[in-house]
Amino acid sequence: MLRWEQGLFGGKVLKAESLIKMTTPFKQDYAFGLGVSTKNGHKMIAHDGGIQGFNTSLAYFPDDKLVVAVLANLNGPFAGQIAGNLAKVIHGEKVVLPTERKEITVSPEILKQYVGTYELTPTFSIAITLEDGQLMSQATNQQKLPLFAESETMFFLKVVDAQVEFVKNEKAEVTNMVLHQNGRDVKGVRK
Repeated sequence: MLRWEQGLFGGKVLKAESLIKMTTPFKQDYAFGLGVSTKNGHKMIAHDGGIQGFNTSLAYFPDDKLVVAVLANLNGPFAGQIAGNLAKVIHGEKVVLPTERKEITVSPEILKQYVGTYELTPTFSIAITLEDGQLMSQATNQQKLPLFAESETMFFLKVVDAQVEFVKNEKAEVTNMVLHQNGRDVKGVRK
């Protein structure tokens, strides 16, 4: 995977203009088969993959000349989580493990502001509901999961290492959310 990344971004696989086209997002952070985003000031070009029992995560930070490649022999989001944490360590950022997150209580009035559907891609949305005082999230074709507050705008899941951050505009209206998962930040626009 490292050789592939060096060949791809070293000009051995594609012409420069093709590589630019391949890595230029055309829908939010999605380019041609790659996610392109900025993570804590670091541009990241990444792609994850998997097949029966095996998962991979490959991220390239062009400004840092850094490649993070993780291969895992298990199903689930673990390769991406490990890759995200490795990138944080290399960039001198703090890594917070899921077991270290502290749950706080947020008033129902604040929680009601977050109810709605947030589109992350044209085919993937997260529906946020409030049920018996508990904020719930349900991604497209996935089960409904509870969100736990660690601040008035930042929430986390306990079943996977993911956080949901609600973003307000200058009028203090919730306009979008950001899903922080597997070392990536994906914006969801409120519909």
